[in-house]
Amino acid sequence: MEFNLIQMSAGLLAGFAITYAFKKLFKIVLLILGLYFLSLLSLEYAGYITVNPNLFDTVFSKVLHGFQDFFNFLQQKFPVAMSALIGSIVAIKVK
Repeated sequence: MEFNLIQMSAGLLAGFAITYAFKKLFKIVLLILGLYFLSLLSLEYAGYITVNPNLFDTVFSKVLHGFQDFFNFLQQKFPVAMSALIGSIVAIKVK
């Protein structure tokens, strides 16, 4: 495993930029998802629809499997991934 300063710098900057952008978009996405689930619950309560809880389990397990694949990929690219992680942490702290 060879540490390359250029790769680590690029990873740091990319991690910062990506995390900063996602941090801003994440609030909007959570608001939309919250309103969606709130509407589903209210429609089910009113008796207009029936929600299948097994479908939520299936979707959640697929998403979790995708995250595991992503973290396995990051382990292969350790120096760049760690510098990107540091950039992400800095971006989270920046307002």
